[in-house]
Amino acid sequence: MKGNQYKNKWIFKYPAEFRGDLFITLIPKKENKNKPHKYEINWGIWKHNDILNFKNKPITLNFRKISEKKIYPLKFTISPSTKVTTEKRDNFININKGWKCKNKKGLWKLRINKFIQMFLPDTK
Repeated sequence: MKGNQYKNKWIFKYPAEFRGDLFITLIPKKENKNKPHKYEINWGIWKHNDILNFKNKPITLNFRKISEKKIYPLKFTISPSTKVTTEKRDNFININKGWKCKNKKGLWKLRINKFIQMFLPDTK
């Protein structure tokens, strides 16, 4: 859960070992509820961005996290500003697709590590 402030930038930290669904619920200001809101998420080597149209309701973004060895802060920016909570709401949008890699070297390393974990689980 985050504060009751309207802001453009938010940072979330999830335990490295956590694995599962994550939710970010966005609540627009009354004067901005009918305006499109552009957001961007930067998380480790990954980036996701899109435009939201609220139509008088909060929107929850839903995505998954895998367990990792390191904590990567999730940096969330949105314009115009919104309130943000981590509560799940009924009106959610699954954003698991559409993430882009910001660092091709990092993606290659990630694929190798996942391959090793999948086919050689006893290898560290």
